[in-house]
Amino acid sequence: DVLLLIFTIPAWLKAIAIAIYFRKQAFANWIGKFDAAFFRDAQLFFLLTLVGLLEIKIDLLCINYFLPKSEVGRYQVLIMFLIYLKNAGFFLTAPFIKNIYRMNRASLHKLRNRLFAFGAPLLLIGIAAIFVALSQIYGFNFSRGIYLLGYLFAVPHLLYLIETYQLIREKRERIVLMVSIAGIGCNLLLNMLLIPQFGLTGAIFSSAISQWMILILYRRSEDSFNRRGHGGYRENRAFLN
Repeated sequence: DVLLLIFTIPAWLKAIAIAIYFRKQAFANWIGKFDAAFFRDAQLFFLLTLVGLLEIKIDLLCINYFLPKSEVGRYQVLIMFLIYLKNAGFFLTAPFIKNIYRMNRASLHKLRNRLFAFGAPLLLIGIAAIFVALSQIYGFNFSRGIYLLGYLFAVPHLLYLIETYQLIREKRERIVLMVSIAGIGCNLLLNMLLIPQFGLTGAIFSSAISQWMILILYRRSEDSFNRRGHGGYRENRAFLN
Protein backbone atom coordinates (compact mmCIF):
# COMPACT_ATOMS: atom_id res chain seq x y z
CA ASP A 1 0.00 0.00 0.00
CA VAL A 2 2.83 2.38 0.83
CA LEU A 3 4.53 1.65 -2.50
CA LEU A 4 1.27 2.34 -4.32
CA LEU A 5 0.96 5.68 -2.55
CA ILE A 6 4.55 6.55 -3.48
CA PHE A 7 3.62 6.19 -7.16
CA THR A 8 0.09 7.63 -6.91
CA ILE A 9 0.74 10.86 -5.02
CA PRO A 10 3.44 12.22 -7.40
CA ALA A 11 1.23 11.35 -10.37
CA TRP A 12 -1.67 13.36 -8.93
CA LEU A 13 0.61 16.25 -7.97
CA LYS A 14 2.00 16.31 -11.50
CA ALA A 15 -1.52 16.29 -12.99
CA ILE A 16 -2.64 19.14 -10.72
CA ALA A 17 0.48 21.19 -11.50
CA ILE A 18 -0.01 20.75 -15.26
CA ALA A 19 -3.71 21.64 -14.98
CA ILE A 20 -2.86 24.82 -13.08
CA TYR A 21 -0.06 25.81 -15.47
CA PHE A 22 -2.22 25.28 -18.58
CA ARG A 23 -5.50 26.38 -16.98
CA LYS A 24 -6.20 29.04 -19.60
CA GLN A 25 -5.81 26.62 -22.48
CA ALA A 26 -7.43 23.64 -20.76
CA PHE A 27 -10.44 25.18 -19.06
CA ALA A 28 -11.25 28.31 -21.06
CA ASN A 29 -14.89 28.25 -22.25
CA TRP A 30 -15.18 24.49 -21.77
CA ILE A 31 -18.27 24.42 -19.56
CA GLY A 32 -21.35 23.19 -21.38
CA LYS A 33 -19.48 22.17 -24.54
CA PHE A 34 -19.04 18.68 -25.93
CA ASP A 35 -16.90 18.18 -29.00
CA ALA A 36 -17.70 14.75 -30.42
CA ALA A 37 -15.11 15.18 -33.18
CA PHE A 38 -12.35 15.49 -30.58
CA PHE A 39 -13.23 12.17 -28.97
CA ARG A 40 -13.58 10.53 -32.37
CA ASP A 41 -10.12 11.70 -33.42
CA ALA A 42 -8.61 10.77 -30.04
CA GLN A 43 -10.15 7.29 -29.98
CA LEU A 44 -7.34 5.68 -31.94
CA PHE A 45 -4.66 7.16 -29.69
CA PHE A 46 -6.57 5.94 -26.64
CA LEU A 47 -6.58 2.44 -28.14
CA LEU A 48 -2.85 2.71 -28.87
CA THR A 49 -2.20 3.58 -25.22
CA LEU A 50 -4.42 0.75 -24.00
CA VAL A 51 -2.79 -1.78 -26.32
CA GLY A 52 0.67 -0.52 -25.36
CA LEU A 53 -0.14 -1.10 -21.69
CA LEU A 54 -1.36 -4.62 -22.43
CA GLU A 55 1.72 -5.28 -24.57
CA ILE A 56 4.09 -4.78 -21.64
CA LYS A 57 1.90 -6.70 -19.16
CA ILE A 58 0.82 -9.80 -21.09
CA ASP A 59 3.94 -11.82 -20.24
CA LEU A 60 3.69 -10.90 -16.56
CA LEU A 61 0.07 -12.09 -16.50
CA CYS A 62 1.15 -15.42 -17.97
CA ILE A 63 4.04 -15.73 -15.51
CA ASN A 64 1.63 -15.04 -12.66
CA TYR A 65 -0.69 -17.78 -13.92
CA PHE A 66 1.88 -20.52 -14.52
CA LEU A 67 4.69 -19.95 -12.01
CA PRO A 68 5.01 -19.58 -8.21
CA LYS A 69 5.06 -16.18 -6.54
CA SER A 70 8.82 -16.24 -6.00
CA GLU A 71 9.40 -16.55 -9.74
CA VAL A 72 6.84 -13.83 -10.45
CA GLY A 73 8.80 -11.43 -8.25
CA ARG A 74 12.11 -12.28 -9.91
CA TYR A 75 10.62 -11.87 -13.37
CA GLN A 76 8.96 -8.58 -12.50
CA VAL A 77 12.28 -7.07 -11.46
CA LEU A 78 14.03 -8.47 -14.54
CA ILE A 79 11.45 -7.33 -17.07
CA MET A 80 11.28 -3.86 -15.47
CA PHE A 81 14.98 -3.37 -16.20
CA LEU A 82 14.63 -4.82 -19.71
CA ILE A 83 11.71 -2.53 -20.57
CA TYR A 84 13.78 0.49 -19.54
CA LEU A 85 16.58 -0.87 -21.71
CA LYS A 86 14.22 -1.42 -24.63
CA ASN A 87 13.01 2.18 -24.35
CA ALA A 88 16.54 3.56 -24.66
CA GLY A 89 15.80 4.58 -28.25
CA PHE A 90 12.78 6.57 -27.13
CA PHE A 91 14.79 8.32 -24.42
CA LEU A 92 17.41 9.25 -27.02
CA THR A 93 14.90 10.61 -29.55
CA ALA A 94 12.25 12.13 -27.25
CA PRO A 95 13.87 15.61 -27.07
CA PHE A 96 13.84 15.79 -30.89
CA ILE A 97 10.37 14.41 -31.70
CA LYS A 98 9.19 17.79 -33.01
CA ASN A 99 12.06 17.82 -35.50
CA ILE A 100 11.61 14.15 -36.38
CA TYR A 101 8.00 14.76 -37.45
CA ARG A 102 9.27 17.40 -39.91
CA MET A 103 11.87 15.16 -41.56
CA ASN A 104 11.34 13.56 -44.95
CA ARG A 105 11.36 9.80 -45.44
CA ALA A 106 14.97 9.60 -46.63
CA SER A 107 16.18 11.51 -43.59
CA LEU A 108 14.11 9.30 -41.30
CA HIS A 109 15.73 6.19 -42.76
CA LYS A 110 19.19 7.66 -42.15
CA LEU A 111 18.18 8.52 -38.60
CA ARG A 112 16.97 4.96 -38.03
CA ASN A 113 20.30 3.54 -39.14
CA ARG A 114 22.25 5.97 -36.97
CA LEU A 115 20.02 5.23 -33.99
CA PHE A 116 20.75 1.52 -34.38
CA ALA A 117 24.49 2.08 -34.87
CA PHE A 118 24.65 4.17 -31.70
CA GLY A 119 22.04 2.32 -29.67
CA ALA A 120 23.08 -1.31 -30.21
CA PRO A 121 26.45 -0.93 -28.40
CA LEU A 122 24.71 1.19 -25.76
CA LEU A 123 22.31 -1.68 -25.09
CA LEU A 124 25.28 -3.99 -24.45
CA ILE A 125 26.47 -1.59 -21.76
CA GLY A 126 22.92 -1.53 -20.41
CA ILE A 127 22.75 -5.33 -20.25
CA ALA A 128 26.05 -5.39 -18.36
CA ALA A 129 24.67 -2.82 -15.91
CA ILE A 130 21.50 -4.89 -15.45
CA PHE A 131 23.62 -7.97 -14.76
CA VAL A 132 25.54 -6.13 -12.04
CA ALA A 133 22.36 -4.72 -10.50
CA LEU A 134 20.49 -8.02 -10.45
CA SER A 135 23.40 -10.14 -9.25
CA GLN A 136 24.98 -7.76 -6.74
CA ILE A 137 22.01 -5.78 -5.42
CA TYR A 138 19.09 -8.19 -5.79
CA GLY A 139 21.08 -11.41 -5.50
CA PHE A 140 19.45 -12.96 -8.58
CA ASN A 141 21.54 -15.50 -10.46
CA PHE A 142 20.02 -15.56 -13.94
CA SER A 143 21.75 -17.55 -16.65
CA ARG A 144 23.75 -15.88 -19.40
CA GLY A 145 21.08 -17.00 -21.84
CA ILE A 146 18.54 -14.81 -20.04
CA TYR A 147 20.71 -11.73 -20.56
CA LEU A 148 21.31 -12.63 -24.21
CA LEU A 149 17.56 -12.94 -24.75
CA GLY A 150 17.10 -9.65 -22.91
CA TYR A 151 19.44 -7.96 -25.37
CA LEU A 152 17.61 -9.53 -28.32
CA PHE A 153 14.34 -8.32 -26.77
CA ALA A 154 15.57 -4.72 -26.66
CA VAL A 155 17.32 -4.41 -30.05
CA PRO A 156 14.31 -4.48 -32.45
CA HIS A 157 12.82 -1.35 -30.87
CA LEU A 158 15.80 0.63 -32.14
CA LEU A 159 14.96 -0.54 -35.66
CA TYR A 160 11.22 0.12 -35.68
CA LEU A 161 10.87 3.15 -33.39
CA ILE A 162 11.41 5.62 -36.25
CA GLU A 163 8.83 3.71 -38.32
CA THR A 164 6.22 4.38 -35.66
CA TYR A 165 7.00 8.10 -35.74
CA GLN A 166 6.76 8.03 -39.52
CA LEU A 167 3.42 6.20 -39.54
CA ILE A 168 1.91 8.59 -37.01
CA ARG A 169 3.16 11.57 -39.01
CA GLU A 170 1.58 10.13 -42.16
CA LYS A 171 -1.72 9.51 -40.32
CA ARG A 172 -1.36 5.73 -40.58
CA GLU A 173 -1.70 5.12 -36.86
CA ARG A 174 -4.00 2.17 -37.53
CA ILE A 175 -1.01 0.16 -38.75
CA VAL A 176 0.76 0.83 -35.44
CA LEU A 177 -2.34 -0.42 -33.63
CA MET A 178 -2.66 -3.56 -35.76
CA VAL A 179 1.03 -4.42 -35.44
CA SER A 180 0.88 -3.98 -31.65
CA ILE A 181 -2.16 -6.26 -31.43
CA ALA A 182 -0.34 -8.87 -33.54
CA GLY A 183 2.64 -8.62 -31.19
CA ILE A 184 0.40 -9.17 -28.17
CA GLY A 185 -1.18 -12.23 -29.80
CA CYS A 186 2.22 -13.71 -30.66
CA ASN A 187 3.58 -13.07 -27.18
CA LEU A 188 0.51 -14.54 -25.50
CA LEU A 189 0.57 -17.71 -27.60
CA LEU A 190 4.30 -18.30 -27.11
CA ASN A 191 4.07 -17.61 -23.39
CA MET A 192 1.31 -20.16 -22.96
CA LEU A 193 3.36 -22.74 -24.85
CA LEU A 194 6.82 -22.07 -23.40
CA ILE A 195 6.42 -20.89 -19.81
CA PRO A 196 5.15 -24.26 -18.48
CA GLN A 197 8.23 -25.96 -19.97
CA PHE A 198 10.98 -23.35 -19.68
CA GLY A 199 9.82 -20.92 -16.99
CA LEU A 200 11.34 -17.43 -17.06
CA THR A 201 13.54 -18.30 -20.03
CA GLY A 202 10.42 -19.16 -22.03
CA ALA A 203 8.84 -15.82 -21.12
CA ILE A 204 11.87 -13.77 -22.17
CA PHE A 205 12.23 -15.83 -25.35
CA SER A 206 8.55 -15.21 -26.17
CA SER A 207 8.93 -11.47 -25.64
CA ALA A 208 12.05 -11.36 -27.83
CA ILE A 209 10.37 -13.29 -30.66
CA SER A 210 7.32 -11.02 -30.54
CA GLN A 211 9.56 -7.94 -30.81
CA TRP A 212 11.30 -9.32 -33.89
CA MET A 213 7.92 -10.20 -35.39
CA ILE A 214 6.79 -6.61 -34.83
CA LEU A 215 9.90 -5.39 -36.64
CA ILE A 216 9.19 -7.71 -39.58
CA LEU A 217 5.59 -6.48 -39.82
CA TYR A 218 6.70 -2.86 -39.85
CA ARG A 219 9.24 -3.59 -42.58
CA ARG A 220 6.61 -5.44 -44.57
CA SER A 221 4.30 -2.45 -44.25
CA GLU A 222 7.08 -0.10 -45.36
CA ASP A 223 7.99 -2.25 -48.37
CA SER A 224 4.36 -2.47 -49.44
CA PHE A 225 3.95 1.29 -49.12
CA ASN A 226 7.09 1.90 -51.19
CA ARG A 227 5.89 -0.41 -53.96
CA ARG A 228 2.66 1.54 -54.15
CA GLY A 229 4.54 4.83 -54.45
CA HIS A 230 4.66 7.86 -52.19
CA GLY A 231 1.62 9.65 -53.53
CA GLY A 232 0.02 10.98 -50.38
CA TYR A 233 -0.22 9.59 -46.91
CA ARG A 234 -2.81 6.95 -47.59
CA GLU A 235 -3.45 4.11 -45.23
CA ASN A 236 -1.82 0.85 -46.20
CA ARG A 237 -4.93 -1.22 -46.85
CA ALA A 238 -2.98 -4.07 -48.42
CA PHE A 239 -1.08 -4.59 -45.17
CA LEU A 240 -4.15 -4.35 -42.95
CA ASN A 241 -5.99 -6.88 -45.05
